Amino acid sequence: MKAVQNEQSERCAAWGLDPHRIPKHVAIIMDGNGRWAKERGESRVFGHINGIDSVRGSVEAALELGVKHLTLYAFSTENWSRPVEEVNALMDLLVETLIKEVESLADKGVRLRTIGDTGALPASCQAQLKLAAEQTAHQQNLELILALSYSSKWEMVEAIKALMTSGIEPEEVDAQVISDHLTTRDLPDPELMIRTSGEHRISNFLLWQMAYTEFYFSPVLWPDFGKEEFVGAIRDFQNRERRFGGLLDTNHNVESKWKSRNANPVAWLHPARGVCNTGGVGSSSECGGLRQEVHPCWIDGARGGLYRCPGCQALQCVANRARANHPW
Repeated sequence: MKAVQNEQSERCAAWGLDPHRIPKHVAIIMDGNGRWAKERGESRVFGHINGIDSVRGSVEAALELGVKHLTLYAFSTENWSRPVEEVNALMDLLVETLIKEVESLADKGVRLRTIGDTGALPASCQAQLKLAAEQTAHQQNLELILALSYSSKWEMVEAIKALMTSGIEPEEVDAQVISDHLTTRDLPDPELMIRTSGEHRISNFLLWQMAYTEFYFSPVLWPDFGKEEFVGAIRDFQNRERRFGGLLDTNHNVESKWKSRNANPVAWLHPARGVCNTGGVGSSSECGGLRQEVHPCWIDGARGGLYRCPGCQALQCVANRARANHPW
């Protein structure tokens, strides 16, 4: 496990990402297969077939970076209204892909599961999904969740039905009780949702779970969405400030605040080395004129920031000087 984590950290560094701020759960709305195929004079099914490579690329990227849960919106309840020929082709493609990929998924440490009204799927799909889940049940590197015959409204209706028959009293119902009755009850909420093809909506997908999810809308059609695009979405995520409805610290009197709170040597982050060095280049007496950089940082839930000394150009982390290594 340690070797895997070290390899993931090296991969993150190679992509210029902070390994400590990789989202644990990423959800993707895979959109644009039909338009991609139409641009090439082909049928929509041709687009779905070529979209499989993008699924592989996203799974590989998630594994390399340390994402623990990857949810793919593969087939919505609304998709049943598409032409019968397209629906049948999608079901056949699902079965064929599972047969081809399940061994490779297991070898990579990927556990497969589904959410949605899978009882509405053809019997052949249900059987292959059950087999794939059993064959990958003990894998731990990444959980790949396929949302099949899924919609958030369907999920909420089912949750309400379960609550009504559970005997629970109205005053006992809170957000956690509702979450416990959803199909994602044992999953963390997604921190990042990616939608391809330039559309800016979430299409009845994980509405409850994405209350505080960061959204990333890519103009790239799904068959063209490769590993680089996945990494780009993670990079964009890492450049955001997640406040969960709270406020950022607006006290700009950083130096006096730092002096009153910190009695330890200054932890400096020097751009030439990229790691924290306690008592390193500069001190409060030598470099007193700190000013805030645009890059914020969060350590152990504390809001901080990187501040540059105008004299020696060193960077100081003011979130937590007690840490030897500062992820930023």
